[in-house]
Parts: sequence; C-alpha cells; structure tokens
Amino acid sequence: MSNRRYLRFNIQTQGRYRLTVGNSTDRTIQPGVAIYKEGKAIVGPLERNVPGELVLPDLQLDAGEHVAEVWQARWPEVDKDDKCFNITLTQ
Repeated sequence: MSNRRYLRFNIQTQGRYRLTVGNSTDRTIQPGVAIYKEGKAIVGPLERNVPGELVLPDLQLDAGEHVAEVWQARWPEVDKDDKCFNITLTQ
C-alpha cells in the first residue's frame, strides 16, 4: 500500500543531466521525486503542486549508482486512480 516506486540507475560519466517525470496522456499527474546516492538524498524531495511534468533540467550527477524515488504528490478529490509515469534521464 504505497504510492512510491524506486528506480535504480547507473551513471557512467559524471556530468549534467535532465530528468523528466510525466505522462503525455494523463495530464492530471503531480509527480514527486527524490534522488539518492549511497543512501543520502542528493536531490529533493521535490513535488509538483499543479498537474503536469516535473522537469529537472540541470542535475549535476556523479558517476555511480543512484536511486530515484518517484510518487504521485497529490490526487484531485475527484480522481483516486493509480497513476503511471514516464521517466526520462538524458545527458
């Protein structure tokens, strides 16, 4: 009974990255995200307070293993359905 999901990813090259959390067909999502490295939060937690994509355009990430925690921050009173996210990380 959790609204949080975890995504483990490996950064090969230290640098600047762009993280996008959204859903092109469901414009009601309000994502939240945090990024951890070695058990310590290095980004967030951040939440989108209005519906739409959450974009972090200029993340400085070190090489190594990271974990992204993603969740639906808020549900409108009329919408209690589960939400799906598209998560994209680009350099």
